[in-house]
Amino acid sequence: MEQTNALDKAGFQSIWDELYRRNLDLADYCKAMNELMPDESTKDSFRFWALSRAVPHLTHPEKIMTPAQLVNRIDSINFFNEDEHERLLTEGLRAHVRPWVPLGKIGNHLYRLAPSPAGLRAQREEDKQNPNLLPACYLGVNTTVQPQQPELPLSRRATNLSAQSDMSAESDDADAPGFIFHQLGALEYIEADSEDELPTSLGEADDWDWERTCFMVVARLGPFGRASGIYVIFDMFPRQLDDLGGDYGRGPRVQITHGNWGIPPSCKGEQFSCARIGDMMAKFGFEHQLDWTEKIEHPVELVRVARIMHGVAT
Repeated sequence: MEQTNALDKAGFQSIWDELYRRNLDLADYCKAMNELMPDESTKDSFRFWALSRAVPHLTHPEKIMTPAQLVNRIDSINFFNEDEHERLLTEGLRAHVRPWVPLGKIGNHLYRLAPSPAGLRAQREEDKQNPNLLPACYLGVNTTVQPQQPELPLSRRATNLSAQSDMSAESDDADAPGFIFHQLGALEYIEADSEDELPTSLGEADDWDWERTCFMVVARLGPFGRASGIYVIFDMFPRQLDDLGGDYGRGPRVQITHGNWGIPPSCKGEQFSCARIGDMMAKFGFEHQLDWTEKIEHPVELVRVARIMHGVAT
């Protein structure tokens, strides 16, 4: 079917808005469609337009981002540039079909990035009316604060850290303790009987049942908005099962208060809230030997990020 022109799209958007405003059941929706568009060819064009709007990957499969394109986008863009950031979200991190990226293996465990810009949340909510507050996909790690929850053995609690900060992070404050990051998605894993049995291609790995780790993958941002390291941060407020017992990610958030947190499935003897796993996305892959470095072994505070000075979009 031919693409609709700009005038068609404007008219279809008006019809879409009107049907949405009426909040109709199926029978009344079909009746309204016939009233607003008596001509069958017009209705067909509207349906194609609506399909392209709702699930663009079905009408334009060539626009589906590949894993290599996602890797290149993360490694190259200025996350503070509004246009570049929006393209990363719409074409990659929030797309209907999202490319996952193999990160590497530790023993008989293989890890991957499952893209999503929303997973972690700040310990406390900032004033949502603050015009300088960046979207929640940007957060800051405050390494001078150790929240009272979750539990941690007294011998491992850092006694020189406070329990709560009194300010948000600032997007161009290079001297701030910790760092600003952008959320990339969930850290997931599979476990094989031996390292040799782990999949070595996207096609093979798609047949495995991947499990969540409660760690999220993030890109640490430098002062000019470029990724300056890839980290994992443990989610202390994970979403639970929804009311229907479906997938995680749809239910309410519940703060972890016990001591069984921050333990990667491949390293049962380790526990950390934050660790660096690499310099850039291009370094990862099926054969990459993953390693946790720059580990922070106590809970850290996550804060919202505020735009200051001349802004961060360039």
